[in-house]
Amino acid sequence: MPSPSLPEQRRRLGPLRRIEIEAASLPAAHGRLGEALGPVIRRVAARRLRATSPADFDRQIDAVRNCRRHVSAYIRSGHFMPRHVRRALREYLACLDAWAHASQLESVLDDQTVDGKAVTARELALWLQDDNSGCQTGLLRLAGGDVLFWHTEEDTIGYFDRPRLASLLVGKQTWHAFLYPYLLPGPAFGWQAGRFHAVDSLHIRRGSCGAFTNVAAWLAWRLPGLEPGELFHLCPFLDGCAIHRLVRSPGGVAAWVQELGGEFQTQCSLPLRQGSLLFQANCVRQSGSRLAREEALSAAERKPYCDRQVRTEQAVRELVRAGETTPQRIVELLASRAGGDYAYANSDVKAHCVGVATAAGMELYVQSGAALPGDKYRPQFHA
Repeated sequence: MPSPSLPEQRRRLGPLRRIEIEAASLPAAHGRLGEALGPVIRRVAARRLRATSPADFDRQIDAVRNCRRHVSAYIRSGHFMPRHVRRALREYLACLDAWAHASQLESVLDDQTVDGKAVTARELALWLQDDNSGCQTGLLRLAGGDVLFWHTEEDTIGYFDRPRLASLLVGKQTWHAFLYPYLLPGPAFGWQAGRFHAVDSLHIRRGSCGAFTNVAAWLAWRLPGLEPGELFHLCPFLDGCAIHRLVRSPGGVAAWVQELGGEFQTQCSLPLRQGSLLFQANCVRQSGSRLAREEALSAAERKPYCDRQVRTEQAVRELVRAGETTPQRIVELLASRAGGDYAYANSDVKAHCVGVATAAGMELYVQSGAALPGDKYRPQFHA
């Protein structure tokens, strides 16, 4: 049977679904989120358990327990981790546990043991967080210092069902996050007042100890004043990712990308020069960096991701030359089929986002599925 067309795939995904939660605390909000998505969380957990061999499951639960010990040790440490990050890590574990309990993950377990110890619902919840998606992200400097940004959300694993956007209100602060239903907020893209972040996975050789980068992605989503170097305090990482962050203030818009993996990181800020571009696919940006030495891609496997960058740079140069660096033209770029399976518009794309940040405000357009010819930029969100 032929694969459905991109318009048909968008129809099957359906429109963006909103989940709005108001709670007294962030752990309570995550509990409400787990309750709301409990059936799909349990369904994905059961599918993944069936697809995982006993030997692989044992290794993965070992990594989960190692990750939890690693994070807990950093919470207790007063020497390397800033206090506000330690508080946020403690909150992360509380949010994960509340989410696991409310989603009734214990009902999926069947008395599994690893190293003689029963696997718990809280461990199964962290096991689900060990997941990496595809994606492409771009940051472009406009006249006057504004930043035009875009992101495609690609699921290459197969457990994604439909696009959802969660808005968690605690006190006077609201966090927004595009959701994979079986993941906590953070690993896709999200925003809060004056800030936006997006995550692209990287193919890094798995480490034997450390934290999952999805923990770092949650911190980037959670903490408004998080400095780039503060994420690296959590290293080593078991896997790899690139986190793009954008912060607006009365003085202008700052944007950068930080790559994390193993015991290494790279960081690159978006220059203030008009037309400057930062683009990321799922490979380390600088092939000569120390992080690139840990990349688990052959030259042939890396090429399609590098080709994505070449196509984007060429397209953006043409837009800059023509004076047409508008959100609408980026929407049209995201509808491109150039590159086949690695095109901006491909069958793995479950959602895309385009926005503009200025010193005065930020607007975002989020749409289900891949961009299609004829789509119009109509921002639905402001921050």
